[in-house]
Amino acid sequence: MTRINQDTINPFGAVCRDNRKDSCVCINPSTWPQFTCEYIKFTKRMAESIKEVESCHPLVFMLRHSIELVLKTELIYGCGHLEKEVLSKKHNVKNLYDLFQKISCPTDALTEYIKEDEIKLFDKYDKGSYEFRYPVNITGSKNTCDGQCCFGLKETIEICDNLMKYMNSRYPSEID
Repeated sequence: MTRINQDTINPFGAVCRDNRKDSCVCINPSTWPQFTCEYIKFTKRMAESIKEVESCHPLVFMLRHSIELVLKTELIYGCGHLEKEVLSKKHNVKNLYDLFQKISCPTDALTEYIKEDEIKLFDKYDKGSYEFRYPVNITGSKNTCDGQCCFGLKETIEICDNLMKYMNSRYPSEID
């Protein structure tokens, strides 16, 4: 991790202090692939560090968000779609996946790394992309996935590995 001195301003305008051993430095990645890979790596590290699962909501949310970012990266960065158009699809991975499959894009290999069955599970348990994010859905009703988990720890790590393999194959010069 790159350390910055206490006088350095981060991209969000906050002053970073490095006098704490547990401080986390926010360095804004410059490209969609770099930003996306940071989420994938963090999600994998989170899954690897869990010894006993009490609640899977935060982990599944991070996994879903990582998949969302891979799809948005491909649509914006890989396929040349306007950020505004892609970001207007909000957070629904099924809608993003469907858009990706509908367009003619040179990155069709993505479907080898993100399986349609995984997308269907998110669509089943996380239709509005609120189920793992908040205790209630968009209508204010209690989430329906309470007590259920889409993916186990091993599956989460495997999905993260597949996402990183894909990103490394597509953007090797941008990912360190």
